[in-house]
Amino acid sequence: MKKLFPSLMSCIISAVVAQAAWADETFEKHQPAMDARTAADEQVVEILLAPLGAEGQEGESRGLIPMVTRLVQNTLSRVPAVKLTPPGKLPELDKRFVDFSALASMERLALIDLKNQTGLDGVIFVSWRWEEASFELALGLVDLRNGRVHLSRKFSEPFGAVLLSHIEEAIEGFAISIRRSIRVTIQVTSEPEGCEVFVNDQPVGKTPQTVELRTGTYRLRVEHEGYRPHLSTHDLSDGDRLELHAVLQNPLAARFLNAPPGLRVDSRELSAGYRYVFVNSDEPAWRHGHSLLLDGTLRINDWQAGLRFGFSAFESHQRLDTFLGQNEGDFVLQHNLIQLMALCLYPVWEKYSFAHLKLGAAAGLAWSSAKSAARSTDKWTGAADLFAQAEVRLLRSGNFGIDLLLSLGFSYLGELPYLEKTFSLFGEGEERVRNRHMFGPTGSAALQFKWYNDIF
Repeated sequence: MKKLFPSLMSCIISAVVAQAAWADETFEKHQPAMDARTAADEQVVEILLAPLGAEGQEGESRGLIPMVTRLVQNTLSRVPAVKLTPPGKLPELDKRFVDFSALASMERLALIDLKNQTGLDGVIFVSWRWEEASFELALGLVDLRNGRVHLSRKFSEPFGAVLLSHIEEAIEGFAISIRRSIRVTIQVTSEPEGCEVFVNDQPVGKTPQTVELRTGTYRLRVEHEGYRPHLSTHDLSDGDRLELHAVLQNPLAARFLNAPPGLRVDSRELSAGYRYVFVNSDEPAWRHGHSLLLDGTLRINDWQAGLRFGFSAFESHQRLDTFLGQNEGDFVLQHNLIQLMALCLYPVWEKYSFAHLKLGAAAGLAWSSAKSAARSTDKWTGAADLFAQAEVRLLRSGNFGIDLLLSLGFSYLGELPYLEKTFSLFGEGEERVRNRHMFGPTGSAALQFKWYNDIF
């Protein structure tokens, strides 16, 4: 059994070495050529592979040396901007990087000073002990650039693919951490997704996107067809990580936000409520007006402009003298009143974000009708409102809010048509068309639903 173990290990080593050589050849064959200017400007992380230490059965232990060297080379070749210096390449430095324990016990500033003397950013130590029935591998990783021991670990598991994958993961993570400490990371997400990302006017892909760059000042542009692009400039230093979430305005908002300076659309409002008007009319007999109001407005700079729609339906009664007696007759009319007006409001007090006082005016057209059992009439006329409005916030969540609106003012409902009728002792009189201007003090209450234009 003891004789079988070395033979089996020799087979494994041969297979792993062949696989590593094939991987290295494949990587070099498919590695894209780097632009000469980019390569010259790139800041490279230089990592030294310290002389490998092998103890135990001499034949098998020595056979691992080229395999471990190739393993480290292949692992670091997968990390951009990282260069491996193999043992023996700098013989005058080898003696300073033989003992991991001596290096790991140094102070942080001493390690950084060693980096300044040698130009190395990190050191990888690999050593192993191979007995007849056991295998133990020690891995040490020292970050000279940042002055710290990245990893010191011993592996006692059987030699094989699992052990090699653990070593690869540790070495790759070590190289990436050093590289990121001398580079900057930019992570870009967006709403909507799939936006084009440009760094210093050069395309780098679509969101979500992460790029690593050298220290410097970068102009970021995130754009999508039909949307207003997001532009920003950032000064980034070694190790910085920028997480940018770009929210692009949608096409409707872009029409307003890309308008000439001076025009700014801040929000949209839609309100629905009830209005009361004290009319106190004798002919037709109509005292109290009740109507439904719908307002839709845009907040443009300091002004709020939009449309107002009002609707009211009511009855009027005319008492008539008949042969049965005085005021024994009742002439009933059904009325409809529809208003469509332009609306404008201006804030006179906005001390708090949750309470406002505004002056408002509306002017436009009104259509009114009157209908009896036998006849009907209608008319188009002008209408207008003048009022003061108090606005109190009830709810605000993100870009959406609900406000309570209370208004007092004066309303001109227009020239209302109606029918007048008389009776005589010998028969029913004719229905004659009359008109009367309707106006009076008014009050209203409404709920306003507001969408702010952070995201229009």
